[in-house]
Amino acid sequence: MTDNTKLHNKPESEAPVSAPVIENPEIAKTPENPVPAYRSPYAVIACVILAPAAWAALMWLNGYVALGTAAASIALGAAGLKGRSSGWRNLGITAIICSTVLIVVLAAFLIVIKVGLS
Repeated sequence: MTDNTKLHNKPESEAPVSAPVIENPEIAKTPENPVPAYRSPYAVIACVILAPAAWAALMWLNGYVALGTAAASIALGAAGLKGRSSGWRNLGITAIICSTVLIVVLAAFLIVIKVGLS
């Protein structure tokens, strides 16, 4: 029978090494440790405004206008997802899902109408 204690005991040379603590703020800004750039939430705000506007365009205007507005909302939301705030990112993801649902439902309806009428 083998001795299992040899499998669980690591020599001290293989012990995990913790990361060094950087105390000097000048060292923290070196290219090895870049500070993340601030991104404005305006793209996400525009996405959140355009998502319900696409649904309103479907109700009061043309379906093609709604498709274009939803596509613009998705593009702006994707551009705004690189923001630092998780709240804005979650709101942008919700607006993207709202616009994607509109595109999928409306595109399926238009395809059925086009195929059904031809």
